[in-house]
Amino acid sequence: MTLPILLLIVVIGVSVVVGAVHLAGGSRIVPIPSEADALERLQLDYPDYSASSVYLSDDHRNALIFDNKEKTAGLVVVMGDRSLTRMLDQTMIKSIERRKNEIKLKLADLTLPAIRFICGDETVADSIAQNLDRIDKAGVNN
Repeated sequence: MTLPILLLIVVIGVSVVVGAVHLAGGSRIVPIPSEADALERLQLDYPDYSASSVYLSDDHRNALIFDNKEKTAGLVVVMGDRSLTRMLDQTMIKSIERRKNEIKLKLADLTLPAIRFICGDETVADSIAQNLDRIDKAGVNN
């Protein structure tokens, strides 16, 4: 068998497998339905975390959950049909960028280097940015 024919067979085979996974629902995104669901998901990994406020992004792919102590925030991010959680503190937040109703977080995490959090309301974005800024600066005075 010649090399071009072998390459063609491999490319067709991989394409068929990728197409089958996509058609079977393997590439669908399952959003976070509500703030309560985001908190429940975070508490699966961090059962002792108590929340004072929960914010869900407009696309329902991210949730930020703040505690009363203002030193940490829980993060829930949808990845396909799964979700992952992170606990954000001053060591995890590299930078916070704000543009109108969008907040971009750069994180010190190799598997989740950045997230975009889009809010429908600028006052909500203000509140989130203020909470994140308090967390980011929490370690400065301690």
